[in-house]
Amino acid sequence: MFRDEKEYLAGLLASGKTKECCRGIEKLLLQAKAREVPLDAMKTCSAYFLLFLHREMAKRYSSPLYESGYIPGAWKTLWNCASYEELNENLCLAVCQLAGLLFHPMNKSWEYVAKAFLYIKKMYSRNISLEDVAALVGISPFYLSRLLKQELNETFVEILTKVRVAEALALLKDSGKTIRQIGEAVGYSNTTYFYKVFKKQTGMTVGEVRRYL
Repeated sequence: MFRDEKEYLAGLLASGKTKECCRGIEKLLLQAKAREVPLDAMKTCSAYFLLFLHREMAKRYSSPLYESGYIPGAWKTLWNCASYEELNENLCLAVCQLAGLLFHPMNKSWEYVAKAFLYIKKMYSRNISLEDVAALVGISPFYLSRLLKQELNETFVEILTKVRVAEALALLKDSGKTIRQIGEAVGYSNTTYFYKVFKKQTGMTVGEVRRYL
């Protein structure tokens, strides 16, 4: 449903026309509902559309937050939607949160956060810690933790997990890798643990997501 309109909607978001983008999303979801597209299939399409928007913003704007793969909010809010109306509400909320990152005013705190994301992007596949990233940014772990909570209302572990899950979703869609290979590629050497993290973050198993791709 998003395939023919995604470039247009991304253009609206990039130009600051967030409300128009959300109206376009609502129109597409109403069409899907009218055509009786299964809700689970549409939830998966919506999640990948959100991922597409994120990556488009990374191409158009040099922002470490976009380039890192981090997406605010939880994927689970999309996959747990019980109706098309709820899906529209949560998808538009996620789009507004992306716009908030895009047009966030730059200050010293945000500069530190941006640097942290730059290192997370480079090292998310490794066993990295808050202390590792803080040392590279040049501030204390306590201060970095406080800034992440202040600016994004999330902990380092929550952010790193979302970066990894976003990368896993991209690999599920665009590669023929096995689940084990995908887990290892995004920093989870234990496949069972990767399954648990993925299910906790998205509300669906890796297999369930692949079923609708």
